[in-house]
Amino acid sequence: MDGVKSLLDGLAAVLMIPVWLALGLLSVTALAEQPLGNVADVIADTLRAANQGNVDAQVNLGYLYQRGQGVPQNDIEMMKWYHAAATRGHAAAQIKLGSVYYEGKHTPRDYVQAYLWYQLAALQGYQSAVEFRDYTAKSMTPEQLLQAKRLVQDWMASPPNSP
Repeated sequence: MDGVKSLLDGLAAVLMIPVWLALGLLSVTALAEQPLGNVADVIADTLRAANQGNVDAQVNLGYLYQRGQGVPQNDIEMMKWYHAAATRGHAAAQIKLGSVYYEGKHTPRDYVQAYLWYQLAALQGYQSAVEFRDYTAKSMTPEQLLQAKRLVQDWMASPPNSP
C-alpha cells in the first residue's frame, strides 16, 4: 500500500491533478486499495494509453521511468515519453523536459533546450515556467539565449506535432 501511495503522490505532484482519475483508469481511492501486484496492471494500461497518444499517460510514464517507480529507472524511456507529450503541447511535460535539460542529471545539460521547453509552457500561461525560463536565462551566454529564442520562434511557426 505504501508503494502505491508513493507512486500516486509522485504522479499527482508532477501533474497537479489526480492522475488515475484523469486517465480514467482507476480512482485514486480504488488504486490505493489495490494490492501492489495490481500496480503492474495499471502501468500496463498507462503504457497502452500512452502508445495510443494519450499525453497524460505519456507524462506519467516519463515520470515513472525518471523515478524508477513501478518500472526500472530508464533515462531513454523517460526522455521518450516526456518528449512525446511535450511536442504535443502538454505544459507539464514541457516543464519536466525543461527541468531535465537544465539539471543535466538524466541527459547532458542543455540550457538552450531547457529554455525552449520552459518558454513553450510559459506561452500557455504557466507562471512556474516563466520563472524557470528566466532563471535558466541567467545561466546562458548571449549566443545561447539568441539560439533558444530562435528555436522558440521556429517552433511557433511550425510546431512538429499537435494533439
